[in-house]
Amino acid sequence: MMPDARSKYSHSPVSRFVKPRRFWRPGDECRARAWGHGGAAVTVSGGKGGALVVDFGREVGGYLRVGWGRVRGGAVRFYFSECLEELEPAGDMVWEPVLERTAAFCRHVYRGRGGEPWRASRLRGGFRYVLVKPGAGTTAVMRDVDVEADFYVPERGMYPGRFECSDEG
Repeated sequence: MMPDARSKYSHSPVSRFVKPRRFWRPGDECRARAWGHGGAAVTVSGGKGGALVVDFGREVGGYLRVGWGRVRGGAVRFYFSECLEELEPAGDMVWEPVLERTAAFCRHVYRGRGGEPWRASRLRGGFRYVLVKPGAGTTAVMRDVDVEADFYVPERGMYPGRFECSDEG
């Protein structure tokens, strides 16, 4: 049986939860490691250069979920992007006003002590990469990460803008 011609363009997740493919320290992509299905137990420390890039391998959207080990210190912030060039605190933040492009106003923040699963309270659409950035003096162990797939539907279904294409099909 021949698959529907549209299926080759569908990148929908097979399950409601999407696991990352790999991770690395910023600027060190050549040393990327596979995330693995059972999690990775990665320790991330804040301060200069203390961050982690998580790559989902494709465009996803939804609620970020993290299974935490121990977290000591302050907050852990998460930044999202569709491309590595924009993956930074002041980078790809389409839905956030310019004044909120600083770490102090990040909307995806974990402030717990660890030992429990956490689900971001805000939906995040359209990203492939997540930058995990603990605050100065913060050390966090991430045991698992995934995205609970969901899609942004504006009030009354009113999407801003439009899409035009020269393809008549």
